[in-house]
Amino acid sequence: MKDTKDHIKKKQIEIILSKTNEERLDMGLSMMQAGYDLTRERMERENPEASKNKLSYLVFEELYGKEFSKEEKQKVKKHFLNK
Repeated sequence: MKDTKDHIKKKQIEIILSKTNEERLDMGLSMMQAGYDLTRERMERENPEASKNKLSYLVFEELYGKEFSKEEKQKVKKHFLNK
């Protein structure tokens, strides 16, 4: 998606680069947590009957499913659903 004007994007980069490494790490971690939270909330809405463990697996599948083989995903699923 490219909906930010170039001069605004340049200013955003300038602001980010003016921050310390710790501040940039905190920003990144905060954004990752927000993404996780939004995904979990959506899974809860779409699967109101699901247990906490099932929801955890659904979040895993949504966020990381394409990065694992079928065999690896089966192990993860077994881990979450056999708690």
